[in-house]
Amino acid sequence: MKIQFLPVVLVLAAVLAMVLSAGCSGPSSPEPGVGNETELTPSPLPSATPSSTDFPSGTEPPLTPPPSGKGPSLSADTCSFEHLTGRTDTHLSTGDACYFETHTPIEFLDDLRTHPDEPVVVMDVPEGWITPEDAGQLMQEIDSGEPAAPVVSPLSSYWPYNQTSTVGNEALFLLEGYRTGRYPPDLCSLYYFKPNWTEVEMWWDAVGDGWTNSFIHNQKA
Repeated sequence: MKIQFLPVVLVLAAVLAMVLSAGCSGPSSPEPGVGNETELTPSPLPSATPSSTDFPSGTEPPLTPPPSGKGPSLSADTCSFEHLTGRTDTHLSTGDACYFETHTPIEFLDDLRTHPDEPVVVMDVPEGWITPEDAGQLMQEIDSGEPAAPVVSPLSSYWPYNQTSTVGNEALFLLEGYRTGRYPPDLCSLYYFKPNWTEVEMWWDAVGDGWTNSFIHNQKA
């Protein structure tokens, strides 16, 4: 009989050993996210407006279009003479129409006279900006040797470093623009542009009197 109860005793001993082993061991570590709830702080969302640090050195973030689908408007600075002495790439992208829509050729020549020490960058001007009346006033300045800023196209490979022009030369450059129908008529008012005073005076003698008589007639009408 003792032999028959031996397997039962062995089974009970094994069960008892398992129970004691489970009681001595510490509680099992909880699974991640279960019974150990920790408040998580959400990470900030990326800004919708790009910063200058998001772009490689030497580049600028693109313009953010304003509401209503309208394109970016030019600031008041683009209408100033100082805008024309800025970086070359700004003239390639925006043009210079704002300044030239608010200033006459004579006012532009006066600005060149007032700021003779820095080249002025001009991409283009509005069509018909130089009128016959302007041409008559410009003819009165072609002999002036007063210092003036040179005009250079942003497309020019030549840059007039530390060079000044004259009021007379810039008046001739404007007159050439009037005659050719585009301004600037050449890549730079220095180096590329070689004016011929005699030829310009002969041209004006041929067309100036006719225009002057027509202008006086229109003023009386």
